[in-house]
Amino acid sequence: MEDLNFRKGDAKTEVFGSNRMLQPSPVEKIPDGPTTPEIAYQMVKDETFAQTQPRLNLATFVTTYMDEYATKLMNEAININYIDETEYPRIAVMNGKCINIVANLWNSPEKETWKTGALAIGSSEACMLGGVAAWLRWRKKRQAQGKPFDKPNFVISTGFQVVWEKFAQLWQIEMREVPLTLDKTTLDPEEALKMCDENTICIVPIQGVTWTGLNDDVEALDKALDAYNAKTGYDIPIHVDAASGGFILPFLYPEKKWDFRLKWVLSISVSGHKFGGPKGIGFLYIRKGLKLRSFIHGGAQERKRRAGTENITGIVGIAKAVEIAFATMDERIKHETEVRDYAIKRILAEVPYCRLNGDAQKRVPNNINISFQFIEGESLLIMLDMKGICGSSGSACTSGSLDPSHVLMAIGLPHEIAHGSLRLTLGADTTKEDIDYVVDETKAIVERLRSMSPLYEDFVKKSQQ
Repeated sequence: MEDLNFRKGDAKTEVFGSNRMLQPSPVEKIPDGPTTPEIAYQMVKDETFAQTQPRLNLATFVTTYMDEYATKLMNEAININYIDETEYPRIAVMNGKCINIVANLWNSPEKETWKTGALAIGSSEACMLGGVAAWLRWRKKRQAQGKPFDKPNFVISTGFQVVWEKFAQLWQIEMREVPLTLDKTTLDPEEALKMCDENTICIVPIQGVTWTGLNDDVEALDKALDAYNAKTGYDIPIHVDAASGGFILPFLYPEKKWDFRLKWVLSISVSGHKFGGPKGIGFLYIRKGLKLRSFIHGGAQERKRRAGTENITGIVGIAKAVEIAFATMDERIKHETEVRDYAIKRILAEVPYCRLNGDAQKRVPNNINISFQFIEGESLLIMLDMKGICGSSGSACTSGSLDPSHVLMAIGLPHEIAHGSLRLTLGADTTKEDIDYVVDETKAIVERLRSMSPLYEDFVKKSQQ
């Protein structure tokens, strides 16, 4: 007989009769004792889900409900490091596909098959990146002309989202607001141009105004701006804030021109969760020639410490991860140390002309850093990636640099040896069988790379003399 009091997804154990469920959820510190996964799941669900039903979330102005297959994909990929595309080339390809699709959706004029662009944490960061790109473009031109560049401004309607106010405050750029009235409920192009001058970095029309749901007439603005720029000699561009409309207008009104079909539209920003995607992802697409500066400042989230939509999945996940780490720390240290030492022993014994960086014992349990002479770390990483093995040639903070690690250089390694470093980080689930596969593939790859290395060839010739 079906239990009518049982909700789909509730834990099918004696959860509600446990002592832990009689206590409120932790507020100040991690509980002294362990919490079973079933109870932790139910506590989080009971405390949050009643107030966060996606279909009832009217605070984000458009639905945040995702298709079940999108949720399935996110759950399956939650333990994969998708952040560093410089170390994991396949991620760069995946990101490139996304950017390419978005660029073509918005009728990018660039002829290249593969477009360039940036993934942002959300539309807030994308807006700021677009604004900064416009500011840098304007500043560079003013510097080249020998003119002052200390009083930049941008023009936007009073229907702006708060991120633009934060942008103005953070970068000390004057925000000039075009009033909205009952007669003029969207940005009036002529009124916007009246506020422009030689210090205007861009005009920001909005597709899907938060407060009204209306769209500014970008085509009319572009036409008026073209005549204005021709008359004044300025080249004021347009950044379109399409957080709400960027993934709606191309399908509902494909004939409507608001995107890169217009001459002065140089950048567009959009938010992922506004069209059923995950929270915490956004797009910024800019035309070639505009500089882009990365940052994560501004916004009121997390006590005004950062901008962008918060990574809810990550927040919940790290809380649970800390709890598990405390409960299994001794066991993990023992296991990871054993696997680490096994890997180091095999590599040093079976791969010639390599060295362990750092002390064999006085190191964190899950870290391996070995330098292979006569090869480049970048080539090694790419070939390992093709075998399904993810590694690094340095720290995550310097992963985009092709220079050898400044730390390895500081401990006395020659440039040519430091350049061939490989860092492997083990986890609780890493087995000796995994290590066997990694070591076997690394041996073969190192041998292949050395066969193509002129340094190794010279070394062999000198050794034979």
